[in-house]
Amino acid sequence: VGFQQWSEQPWHPFLLHWRVQFFPVEHQEGQTEGPYDPNVLQNNYQLKVNEADMLLREGAHSNFIDSAELYEGACILTPSANTLLQRQIELYLTKVLLPGYPGYEESELSPVLPPSYPRDPESEGSENSQNYFSRHWQEVKTWYEGQLAEADTSEEDKINDPIYTALQAYEILQSLDCLAQGLAGFNDALLTYKRGMLLGVKDPSELSNPFSGGYFYQIVQDAIARGEVPGSLLRGPLIFNEFNPWRTGALDISGLRILDTFGRVQDIADPENVQVVTTAAMTPPFTTNRQVYLPPRLAQQARLNFQWMSASQGEVETNDHPATTPVCGWIVPNYLDNSLMVYKTHGQSLGMLQVRGNSPQWLPMPGRNSVPTIEEVKSEINPYLGQLLDYLVGQNEDFFTDFLTAANAALETIEPDNYAQHQSIALMMGRPLALVRARVNLELKGQPSISQNAADTRVDVEVEGEYVPRVTHDFEKVKLPIRIGDYRQFNDALVGYWIEGSDNTYQDSIFYAPQSIYVPNANIKTLFENQSDETPDTAVNLEQTLEPETAQTLAMLMDPRGKINATCGFLPARTISIPPEQYAKALQSIEVTFLSAPIIGSPDRDRLQISLPQDADYTWSWLAKEGVEWSETTTIDKFDAKASFAGANKIQEGWLKLSQAAQNDDS
Repeated sequence: VGFQQWSEQPWHPFLLHWRVQFFPVEHQEGQTEGPYDPNVLQNNYQLKVNEADMLLREGAHSNFIDSAELYEGACILTPSANTLLQRQIELYLTKVLLPGYPGYEESELSPVLPPSYPRDPESEGSENSQNYFSRHWQEVKTWYEGQLAEADTSEEDKINDPIYTALQAYEILQSLDCLAQGLAGFNDALLTYKRGMLLGVKDPSELSNPFSGGYFYQIVQDAIARGEVPGSLLRGPLIFNEFNPWRTGALDISGLRILDTFGRVQDIADPENVQVVTTAAMTPPFTTNRQVYLPPRLAQQARLNFQWMSASQGEVETNDHPATTPVCGWIVPNYLDNSLMVYKTHGQSLGMLQVRGNSPQWLPMPGRNSVPTIEEVKSEINPYLGQLLDYLVGQNEDFFTDFLTAANAALETIEPDNYAQHQSIALMMGRPLALVRARVNLELKGQPSISQNAADTRVDVEVEGEYVPRVTHDFEKVKLPIRIGDYRQFNDALVGYWIEGSDNTYQDSIFYAPQSIYVPNANIKTLFENQSDETPDTAVNLEQTLEPETAQTLAMLMDPRGKINATCGFLPARTISIPPEQYAKALQSIEVTFLSAPIIGSPDRDRLQISLPQDADYTWSWLAKEGVEWSETTTIDKFDAKASFAGANKIQEGWLKLSQAAQNDDS
């Protein structure tokens, strides 16, 4: 028989009660409540180039209110923090440390696949590899510490070594018993309600009242039963809380209390003597006695929506099926003669734009005699590609030259991760740019939250009218920035974009080129204000609110092999890319021609001599124009390196054309 003596009830904490003081930014200048100024966030914060968060402007912390607003709540404690941190360390060390560990065997990673099977680097954190580290972490740690000892690594260098730090932390976590939880319910409290089960709606006094007007309570009860008021029995109002849907400002922790399963309590935070450790993002960026800095966030659930739009179905969003491609057409810049070659969605050539006189002119592709007008071309192509052609033809020579300069500068900063997977014809001779469409907007989950506090509810009740909007303090009307593309991030494939207007034009005729250098044109916006500006800090951002009608549709030029990032500074960033199935065949179909002149050869030779790269999948041909007729030949000899200038030589000019070789049906 085993005996165990208790001197007191065991301590089993399960609930954390928290109390905080919130110092929000003023809703309007000098006002701590009421409707928000539409410019409140832009006046106090800025979304800088390549920053993920909106940053506080210098001195803007003076707009945080001085009198604290009190909020409190409770949440259940869990041990998940330890487990999650261990998992993150395992993922990290599996990727950066295990590949160099002698005992790390391929067979333990993939027992189903042969050792020679190529592994995806993204799968390094798979179940098998993580299990390997968790089983052998002590041996791995001993081995790595031995490596540091052999290299005579100093203690300071060890501290600065992230691998060494991760191994030490992992060892501590093996024996660390801890419970953790965020301030669950804080966002709800800012929206003036709390989570909890409520009783159903019922008013027995109405049953006996013949003058009740149709049992109003029954109408409400039926509406709840039909789900017209989602979650109404799972949350209740906090009528004395201030309504702060924008969670931004500063915060102090004024009380933390733990409750155990026997109802006992223990205070773990003394408001007068508490040390709060914050992340870098939540450390106040200004001199203050406040404990926590809160960058702009929404208390209500929301998302940044960034979706491709179908090239052929207008306002319909695309999916992964090739039939719903966002690609409206293609352009290939030719910087030697300042021209743009234009192609249909599937890669068929249309013509080219080249400056003749003071403006771009529409010309046939080399090898074609017909010169269809822009209107004739537009009748057979995607309407959004036609819109781009109208726009470019309507510009002057200076804009067209600056546009090509901006595109070239942007392409120099773009090198997608999967560039080696797409060796198409066009990529051998240039960088085709896909014209794509996408819609970007900020979406709330459901309708804008309304204030539940007593003062605002009284306003809702007392205002007369057939339909009166509820009090939201106009938080959904606050102006917000959205950045499209990231400057000099190689995998961000955005060259530039236009904002589509409602009349089939581009808004203000402005081309936004956030990846480009400065160009001296008022209709091309870059991150530089002038020629002498060396710092790309003039943000090129869209402006929207949380209202659905502020959504914007963009016409963008991009390298289709990469991705495009959208960032708003208060919600998670959004990244979109085009599935290869929607553009790979078009890239293969694009035929590239470029002027080659002069070509000097012997007059007694009928065959052209040019040294060209050879590829079994592609065919070279020579296009030449004699009078009004074009001729094309694929008979091209290799260049003879022996000098032979005994007599007169012949000078020719024409175009080299690279096209896909005919496929053998038997193959």
